[in-house]
Parts: sequence; structure tokens; C-alpha cells
Amino acid sequence: MQLADYTNDKGEIVCPVMGTIIKDKSKAVGTYDFEGKRYYFCCGGCPELFEADPARYSDGKALASQAKPEDEAN
Repeated sequence: MQLADYTNDKGEIVCPVMGTIIKDKSKAVGTYDFEGKRYYFCCGGCPELFEADPARYSDGKALASQAKPEDEAN
């Protein structure tokens, strides 16, 4: 079974914790599969936060209006 990527309402892959747009999946620092979707993370702390409470972050609260492209995140 192929998992769908977690995206915002614009179809962009975003980190579910920080809301950062992930332009290149190969540069994500990690992934996590939850309820039929694959989540990608922008930085080292995000996977741990997500794994501790995936339901908290998987509901789409990382809004595109608050997201920055990954090259502008830091």
C-alpha cells in the first residue's frame, strides 16, 4: 500500500510540527507513517515531538499561511 504524503491545502508537503514547507522530500530529516499518511519533518526535534503525540500534529494545524520555505526556516 502506498501512503499519501501529508500536505497543506495548497498540496505542499509540510512539516506537521512547525508548518515548514518541505520542497525536497529527500532533504527531510525524517518521516513517520500515521493513519495512511507519510509525514516529513524539517528539523531534528520535530520527529520526537510528533512520535510522542501523532494525533496532536496530524490534524492539519500547521497552516500554510504560517509556513516558510525550508531554506528560509532558519
